[in-house]
Amino acid sequence: MSEQLLRFLLSEIKRIRFRCLACKSEAAIDLPIDKLDRLFKDGECPLCREQLVDDGAAGKNPFLALRNACKAFQDLADKFTLELILPDTEDAD
Repeated sequence: MSEQLLRFLLSEIKRIRFRCLACKSEAAIDLPIDKLDRLFKDGECPLCREQLVDDGAAGKNPFLALRNACKAFQDLADKFTLELILPDTEDAD
């Protein structure tokens, strides 16, 4: 049996697509990774202001952690590569 995978380097991630499930509209926004700390600094949705994380400013903000992790891997791209692998779920048992 063959397996199809989608692979991409973590250092290649420059943008994310964000959709808040609390928003009444189903709007989504594409955001640059390097602006996540500013857009989500208070842990709120930038579209509807819903509080997404309990304490966005006290080191528990996952948006900031994601930005920092992506930046760190980009800075180390000349030393190694790290791929994220998304398996094809059509054949999943």
